[in-house]
Amino acid sequence: MSKEIRKNTDPETGKGNVLYVIPYPRFFSQHKNVGGHVAHAYGITSELAAAGYRVHIILEEEISLIKGKGRMVTPVPLKNNTIVNRILWGKKLINEIEEAVKTAPPLFCYMRYSVGFQNWLPALKKALGDIPLILEVNSFGSQRRRWMSFYEGFFLDYADHLIVISEPVYKAFHKFFGEKITGKTIVVPNGVDPDRFMNWESNISRECGEVLKAGYAGMIESWYGLDDVIEGFLKVSQNNKFTSRLELHFYGEGPYRKKLENKYRNVENIVFHGAKPFEEMPEIIGELDILINSDSLQKSYGSPTKMFEYMSSGRPILSARTAQSEKLLDNGKFGWFYELGNPDSFAKAMDHLIQNFNQAKDKAKEARKHVEKNHTWKQRLNYIFVNFDLPVDQQVK
Repeated sequence: MSKEIRKNTDPETGKGNVLYVIPYPRFFSQHKNVGGHVAHAYGITSELAAAGYRVHIILEEEISLIKGKGRMVTPVPLKNNTIVNRILWGKKLINEIEEAVKTAPPLFCYMRYSVGFQNWLPALKKALGDIPLILEVNSFGSQRRRWMSFYEGFFLDYADHLIVISEPVYKAFHKFFGEKITGKTIVVPNGVDPDRFMNWESNISRECGEVLKAGYAGMIESWYGLDDVIEGFLKVSQNNKFTSRLELHFYGEGPYRKKLENKYRNVENIVFHGAKPFEEMPEIIGELDILINSDSLQKSYGSPTKMFEYMSSGRPILSARTAQSEKLLDNGKFGWFYELGNPDSFAKAMDHLIQNFNQAKDKAKEARKHVEKNHTWKQRLNYIFVNFDLPVDQQVK
């Protein structure tokens, strides 16, 4: 079996076809198009299309967000999202992939890993034949259930190439699966399209007004450390020594949103906006004065897409301190930290940031420059192509 990405050129584009598969029912709509998974799917597919590839996206639901020039979307609907129906739906997805391979053979198939779809990976590889399967893994079942490691490693081995989003996930791969899996795995963090944040320069120069707005954008889960953020914010707000009134805004959706909103419904300066259209988020983020990245021990292994977006926006960043955030913000060169799970530390860090707002703006400017040089989706794709032996003339330019 060939392990190299083949030159299946497409006469219409001259670059070739790419098959992009999302084996998650309700991937986008479950939380109203909110989350880093949405930004990742949009970023990768739009960058491939912009580079001249013809991207065929196969997923469960009809979604307008990822439609556009160079991108064809084929939904494989699942009417009732029960466990049994999801298992049976896997076969329908495989059948659609087989048809796509026959109609327009792709250079490769790129798929986001799903624990619930792992048992279909042998059938998927059979359908692809010698077309390489690139599997992107954000998290995996054995991290939470160690007993899964034997058979999960067996299924993962059907991928020709594997991508993990962070060093902690890579180390967990090695711990559970050994060299057999890590030998064909590379680390590719999430990225961003900085051009979506067109107003970054004016954002940097903007001073705080009568109201200073801190904000969080993204998924709202009980284990994301958001209660710590709120409790810390309340400490700063109650002892406000600044000329600006302080507000805390939440943009996003998730299982914990209603409970969190009900808990603080009587606090005037905490505002929950719910989910907003993906296309509007760059402007919304740019209108905030402090951008908050919360975290917890349970999720600190990830590569937070919101951080790349924050760094693109030209606004100051206040992040929970983790190994990942320290690396991304270069130990404070591009932002400010508070200690994980510590509301008092959040309050102290936010207070210090506000008192040194001009310095915070300087850090925001450097963060933007750093993102442009190191963290674009184009750079991510080129890294994937080079490491997976894609010919030079097929690189994204």
